[in-house]
Amino acid sequence: MSNIIHVFYQDVIPDHVISQVENQHLEFHYKKVDSKEDFKKFNQQNFDMAMLYDLDIELETSLIELIQSLKHIPVVIVSKFHQFQRKLDLVKKGIDEFFHIEEDLEYMKFKIHNLLKRIKVIKHLQSGTIQFQHLTVLLSNREVLHGNKRINLTVKEFELLQLFLSNPNITLSKEEIFYHLWHKALYFTENVINVHIRHLRKKIELNDKYPQVIETVWGYGYKLGQGEVKQNQ
Repeated sequence: MSNIIHVFYQDVIPDHVISQVENQHLEFHYKKVDSKEDFKKFNQQNFDMAMLYDLDIELETSLIELIQSLKHIPVVIVSKFHQFQRKLDLVKKGIDEFFHIEEDLEYMKFKIHNLLKRIKVIKHLQSGTIQFQHLTVLLSNREVLHGNKRINLTVKEFELLQLFLSNPNITLSKEEIFYHLWHKALYFTENVINVHIRHLRKKIELNDKYPQVIETVWGYGYKLGQGEVKQNQ
């Protein structure tokens, strides 16, 4: 069950949106917020997503900044306005989704579930030494070894390998990988992921034409290959 905090202003509650999405095994908390201080009261609660509905622009901006500083959760805006420039400005501020209040509900539910899945799947190995197949990964030094030979990876290549090692037996979609590596800095494009996977494979695979460390799941994404991930702290 996922926890979503719905933030309203002046007691405006979009019942038609809530009633449709609420049936999708999600748990909702409705909070009227008039200031940043109001939101801080709820900060200790465990929320997986924040949905902001037609807030005052100044309050909305300050809340987005506050949420991003306090929690690593998706921020979704639901608005009665169609203004493209406003949507673009909000995306630049780092929101994860922007919906019009009359958006197709099936589309909204699909996007919300994708966001929730992404934040639940992605975990992080932060320290110690990882051994997987022929590779040794020193997390604190951000080094990768094949035997005694150091493999030179770029920052993004290391983060990509770390992501797969953190999620054994889980197939990651290309979109999940993209937003893990670049967060909200760019719009999703498959080609960026394909290129980085190809470059990483050339460095870490015994034979990049027959990859075994990172396997392709056709039509969806990639996953870590067969083998045990052994971690030593």
